[in-house]
Amino acid sequence: MGKQQFHFNPVTHRFESFKPGLGKRLIRYGLPLLLAVVLSFGIRYSLGRHLNNPKENNLLVEKEILVDQYLTVEKRILELEASLKELQHWDDNIYRAYYEMEPLAASLRNAGLGGSEQYSNLQGYTSTDLMLGLTQRVDMAGVGLDIQSSSFNALLTKADYHKQLIDHKPSIQPIS
Repeated sequence: MGKQQFHFNPVTHRFESFKPGLGKRLIRYGLPLLLAVVLSFGIRYSLGRHLNNPKENNLLVEKEILVDQYLTVEKRILELEASLKELQHWDDNIYRAYYEMEPLAASLRNAGLGGSEQYSNLQGYTSTDLMLGLTQRVDMAGVGLDIQSSSFNALLTKADYHKQLIDHKPSIQPIS
C-alpha cells in the first residue's frame, strides 16, 4: 500500500486525506507501462531488421545455394539444347538428304506443351521466374528429344529398307 496523500482544506484549515481519481491513477501507473511496451516493440523491431537469427541465416544461405544450383542446371540445359540443335541439323541436312526424305517441319520440331495450368504449382515464390523458365526449358528439351528419337527411328527404318535393296541387288549387273 502506498503513502497516504493529504491536501490542505482552506475552509477548515486542516489537512485532509485525499485519494486520487481513477483517471489520475491510470495516467500515473499506465503511462510508464505504455512507454515501456512501445519502447520494447521499437527495440525488437529495429534489432529484428538488422540482426538475423541463425535459422534465417541458414535459410538465406540455402536459398543462395539453390539459386546457384538452378543457374548451373540452366547452363547445362543450354549445352544440351545446343547438342539437340546440332542433332536436328545433322538429321535434316545430312541423313534425310542421303535417304531422300523430307526434313521434319519446323512446326513439328517446335511442338509446344499443354496449357499454363501445368506450372501453377511454381507460382508465388521469390524465384518463380527462374524455376518456371528452367522447368519449361527442361520440358521442351524432353519433347525435342522425343521428336528427334522418332525421327531417328524413321531414318533407321529407311536405312534398313535401303540395306535390303542393296543386299538383293546382284553384285554383277546383267548386260542387256
